[in-house]
Amino acid sequence: MLIKKVLEIVGFVALVQGVLGLVREFTHWHVGMIGRLPFLHDYEAFASFVLIVLACALFAVTDSGGPRPRARKTEPPRAAGPRPPCTDGREP
Repeated sequence: MLIKKVLEIVGFVALVQGVLGLVREFTHWHVGMIGRLPFLHDYEAFASFVLIVLACALFAVTDSGGPRPRARKTEPPRAAGPRPPCTDGREP
């Protein structure tokens, strides 16, 4: 439960920063953290898009709920008593 909440928070922050990075790129407002990272100079739009995709992936992971248990195959109950003889010539 705790890990799910942490992933949701990280996904939300990534989504907000990605959107703010795209807003900064197209409107030249000084918002978000992407524009303040010097190693992303000239790659702000790409980094913002990657953050949005990462956020969507994190949301998908948290919504999946993890692996689900497989349904066990059960055989129908057999009637008590001797087996009927095989008619195709094979041994039971």
